[in-house]
Amino acid sequence: ADKVMERVSELVSGRGVALKGGVEPAYLGRAVSISDDLVALKEHATAAYGALDNGGWHLRHPIGKLIKFQQVLFSSGGGGATSEAASSSDDLESGGGTPSSSSGAAAGWLVEGAAVEVEMDEEGLRGSRYGATFLGFADEARRVARLQYTHLTAEEGGEERLVEEAPCARLRPSPPAILGWSSRLRPGVQCELWHEDGWWEVVVYEKRRPPKPRGGPAQFEVYSETYGEVEATVGAGRLRPRLVLVHGREWLALAPFGFKCAVGAAQHVFSRAEAEAEAAADKAAAAEAKA
Repeated sequence: ADKVMERVSELVSGRGVALKGGVEPAYLGRAVSISDDLVALKEHATAAYGALDNGGWHLRHPIGKLIKFQQVLFSSGGGGATSEAASSSDDLESGGGTPSSSSGAAAGWLVEGAAVEVEMDEEGLRGSRYGATFLGFADEARRVARLQYTHLTAEEGGEERLVEEAPCARLRPSPPAILGWSSRLRPGVQCELWHEDGWWEVVVYEKRRPPKPRGGPAQFEVYSETYGEVEATVGAGRLRPRLVLVHGREWLALAPFGFKCAVGAAQHVFSRAEAEAEAAADKAAAAEAKA
């Protein structure tokens, strides 16, 4: 374990990791950050240095440790308008490793009319995210937002959308739609479920493939580790990867997905071939349902 952490230190410092038979240390001059796409880094390490990696102990295992730390770190909070989850390699080098935060003004993307997501703090909703429109600031310090929710209504069964105030730290931009990503969904993977007009953190319990020869899109059994009543069997269209906001500028998909895309993008295609296959399967399933 100590040797693995030594390799982690070499990676985040930019000193690189010396490999037997290598010309120079791997990733020399590249200071790996906890906000990097570490899944892609691990895949690159396997492809570029696999034969020199001593069974994975020099690169793959240390990067795997960073991936696990990244998941824990970004799951602990941050990512809001005034507290954007991001940690520098210096944090890891010194043993800190907590998200950096800012007590200053709200982020530049928080402008009137912006589509945002609100992290709920009420009992029974805590941790879920609901879409809203930013109407403006409710205080001179610009730390409290006035919002109109996209789906939540002021009264149960009513049509008037709920308007309320919430701390800017619980807001983030509306993430892009992610296409062609479901092949990495497997038991144990954390993702988010569209449930009761909001996004809820869930874990995949089982992946179900439709029987042949009928075929069709796969179904996924998911459940919430926090709320036992939140469970469902759904297609990938009602799921999305866990996304965290990094430096207020880009989205990072947590493992096992591993990609980045810019804030403001309407959609991101993880795998174009898979996205086309998913669309064809959904179209076939819809045609069969009408038949």
